[in-house]
This record gives sequence, C-alpha cells and structure tokens, in this order.
Amino acid sequence: MRSNFVAASDDEAEHGGWDEAKKRRPTDAELQEMCRLIHEAMDAGACGWSAQVLGMNSIQRDYDGTPMITDMLSEHEILTFAKVLADRDEGFIELAYQQTGEEGRPLAPEARQFFEKVAAVAKRPVLYQAVTPNSVHPEQHRERIRWLESCAERGLRVYGQGATRRGGFEMTFEDWNLFDDTEAWREVTLGTKDQRKAKMQDPEMRRHLKEEWDAGIRPTQVAQGSVGSLVVQTKNVKIDIGAESTFPTLPAPVEIGSASYFLIKTRDGYRLLSRVCPHQGGTVQDRATRFVCPNHGYQYDKDGGKCLNAEGLRMKSYVVNVKEGRLIALVPDEKAGNASRFGQTVQQIADAEGKHVVDALLDMVIEDDLATEFFAPTQGREAAQFTTEVLDSNLVVAGVSDGGAHVKFLTAGIYPTDLLIWLVRDEKTLSLEDAHYKLSYLPAHLGGFKDRGALREHAPADIVVYDLEKLEILPSEVAEDLPGGEWRRIQKSRGYNWILVNGEVTFEDGQPTGALPGKFLRNGRG
Repeated sequence: MRSNFVAASDDEAEHGGWDEAKKRRPTDAELQEMCRLIHEAMDAGACGWSAQVLGMNSIQRDYDGTPMITDMLSEHEILTFAKVLADRDEGFIELAYQQTGEEGRPLAPEARQFFEKVAAVAKRPVLYQAVTPNSVHPEQHRERIRWLESCAERGLRVYGQGATRRGGFEMTFEDWNLFDDTEAWREVTLGTKDQRKAKMQDPEMRRHLKEEWDAGIRPTQVAQGSVGSLVVQTKNVKIDIGAESTFPTLPAPVEIGSASYFLIKTRDGYRLLSRVCPHQGGTVQDRATRFVCPNHGYQYDKDGGKCLNAEGLRMKSYVVNVKEGRLIALVPDEKAGNASRFGQTVQQIADAEGKHVVDALLDMVIEDDLATEFFAPTQGREAAQFTTEVLDSNLVVAGVSDGGAHVKFLTAGIYPTDLLIWLVRDEKTLSLEDAHYKLSYLPAHLGGFKDRGALREHAPADIVVYDLEKLEILPSEVAEDLPGGEWRRIQKSRGYNWILVNGEVTFEDGQPTGALPGKFLRNGRG
C-alpha cells in the first residue's frame, strides 16, 4: 500500500522546489496548493499520505546529511493535510513524528498528544511508526500498546505499525548512511568513496569520533549495539567461471582458487554451492539424486542445497549471473585483508589488537578499501515472546517492509514469510488465523480496501496458497537489476504453491505464469 501513498516530501518539492522547501515554510497560498495536490492524487487513486517528521535532529537524513523536507513540517501543516482526509472521508495517514524516546523510555507525551490531535482532525486511521518489540526493555513496546488501546477507548483511530521482522543490516561503509544520530558519524559517512576514505584517515576526524564515543554519544538508533557490535562478514568478488555453453551437464564441479563448488541451475537461475559441509566442514560429494557428505552421512538436495536429514543445515549458496553468455559468480574473496576476522565483532577485534574501537573499525575498513562486509544486528527483536506480545494487540499491523527503502542494506519485505515460519510454525506463539488477520485483513481494513483482505463470497479471488511446513526463506543475495546498473539485496522464498489474482493463477511454485489479471486499486477499490 505504501506505493500509492502521497509522499508529503514530493508534495512540497513539487510546489516550492527541493532546495527552497528546506529553507522556509510555505505561504498560505502554497499550503492550499499542496492540499489541492493531495486531493488530485487521491482522486487518481492514492489511499492517503505519509511523512517522516523528525525535526532538526532527524536520525534518518537526506543524501547530503540535512534533514528531509518532511522533517521540517510544522504541526499546522500536518493538521492542514489531515483535514484533507476529513473533508473526503476517506484515506489514512502513515506518520513518524519527532523523537519517540531513547531505548527503553516512554513515548514523549507531546508526540503522543499530537498523534491524537491528527487522528481527531483527520477522522481517519493514523498509523504510528513504529511499535518495535524489545526484549531488553519490554516496557517500551508495552507502553506503546497501552497508549494505542487508550486511543481506541476514546474513539481515536490510531494504530501501530509493528516492526516484527527478525534480522539486521548487511552493509559496507562504501554505501552505509544510517549513522545519522551522531554528528561525527554522520559526517564520516557522507560523500563519495574517496571522500569517505579521506575522512576516515583524517586524525582530526578520528579524534572527534573517539571523543563522541568516550562521552557515550554513539550511533544506536539503527544498530543498538553501535559500531562495536558490527560483525565482520565475507567480502565477495565477481569471478568469470566460463561460458554458459561449457557446462552442458549439471551439477558441475567448479574450482575457484582453493575453494570447491557445484554449479547448479534452479528456478531462480544459476548458483554455486560450496562443497564444504555446513555440519563439520567435510567435503560434499555428488551422489546421483543428491549431494552427500561421507563423513557423517548428511544429505542435501540438488535444488538449493537444503539438508534432507537434519533441520537447519544448508550448503552455502552464491549467485551466478549470465552476462553476454558468460557465467559470473559472486563468491568470497580469499585474498581480502579481513578474511581472518570473519565472524568477529569490531569490539572483539579492538580488544584483541589493543585499539580503540573506532580505530579498529576504521583501520580495517581502510585496509579493505571500504569493501569489508558487516552485519549489524537489531538487538532485542529476536525473542518470539515479545514479538508475539506486539502482535497480540488488534491495534498493531505486522511489518515493516519500509516500502523498499535501504535496498543495499536489508531485505525487509520478507516479514510475512518470516512471521509464518517463526511464530506460527516453529514457536507456535501465534495462531495461523491471527497471522492471516495481521498480514491481510487488518492492513486492508486500515487502507480502506472494501472488498479485500479476507476470503468472502463474491469478493475478488486474490488468494495465496502455501505449504506451511515447506515455507523457507533463502539466503540474502545481490541482484543487479536496478536502473543505471545499480544493485540491491534480495531474499527469495520457497513453499508458495500458487498465487491467484481475480481467480487466475499468476505464480505457480514461484514462477510467473504470464497471466496479468490484476487491476489498479484506486482508494481501496478495483
């Protein structure tokens, strides 16, 4: 649904110009013109409007380090936009507003009261960003749920956007730009690769970074454990393994440096499977209908390397793209300077080398020409008990995909599959019926989708058919499929048998059928 919101930043930029919109507030005439644009967009089918309003101290900034256009919206402007929905009696608002307290602290009363005011003016649903499960400080999410319940009791339609996906961020400092919550880290992660590298080598910048760190000023909004918790991952490189025509029979053995792989072809294209057994490091062999590790008898299927006789094991898989008839694999770089540090946190490396954590990180990143891969865990979200607490509230929607943002760092769109696997099937803390309600009916209801979200007679036959026991999220991979030669991270899944739209099968076992029976939904109606 995010895709047919009106983005308030686009509204302001359209009328006043991008730079001008950051320098001053709109005149009354300009504000009315922006309202007209919201009306026009909703006439064309938008389901409401959304905005991030975090003020001058925004912790998620624009490409140049300045606050986003919408960060500077005034309360009067937000309430004026809210009245558009009241006048139309349709649509809803998605809003992230001001700071919502430090880790474990209550939602600021002023922000809470303003959300209530927006809901009262709009007379439509308002989606609060975000209710995040927190196993370290569970009172944080519990307090937000109590507030949402209080709003409902008073007839205010304020709902919570749950952040229910496990996992963290995969990143390099060539691209990372989500350390905006401290001045020094924001500065060092701005600019081109060469500019960033120069700042990291600058003694004065390092002094500033270390002073901030020692004073307890650390980037924790996205990675709660800050830079010390970053885990070193394997750096990957592109290797040409030969012409596609040279591999007529698959699986085929492939040697790259000292590493051995099997080249396979699945429904998702070519892959290299590492022959290192994920159990205890034995060498996997090709045995007719399956791969087998002779050391302990572990068997793996030939369609992705999933273990057939033990839960949770899978051969490591690497993407292989076809470029002008050549097979280009993305595999670990054995020559990477930080290969020996794989799996360690930056704090562990700093302790082992007797360095300040800032120096340990920056020395490592510079040595690897900013190509070191890190994993940034999101602490406090991995406990099923607390995520279930959030989803037990009928005022919280499951999520959050982030509308496709930060595509070089995370694959947030996996949250529906993760919820079904984790909480419904494995932990059994959420019923299948409640999960479907959270993933389908409730978001459709909030968005004003009158005839979708549930299976009903005479409703459009938009149906997903899946095998819960076979649901699986595949490892993250890089897809070079964006305009301008850009790339993103993606994660695919298995276990979905059919997707039907208006009664026609559009996907079967993960493959598109070519049928395109869908219709564009305008204001929640087909």
